[in-house]
Amino acid sequence: MEAGRPRPAFKSGFAGVPKTRYIAVMRWQRTKELISTNWARAWFALTPEERRFIGGILLIFVIGLVARHIYLRSEKPEPYSPAGLESTR
Repeated sequence: MEAGRPRPAFKSGFAGVPKTRYIAVMRWQRTKELISTNWARAWFALTPEERRFIGGILLIFVIGLVARHIYLRSEKPEPYSPAGLESTR
């Protein structure tokens, strides 16, 4: 260091910002990137016809899931009896 210039009380991370604050800012930026709104921008960039098409595909998918759930809920399991063994009743 130069003579006559006081030494900083903390280690500098970036452009005079304390290292701990710099790390916290970087963590926030990474979190912000993970929670970005790119999906919303992409959705609004679609034309109405494209949105309807994607909505139709999602609707068919959800109807299929609901139908499968109703079918499996109403199905009654049969007792398992392996082939080759006598009945124990």
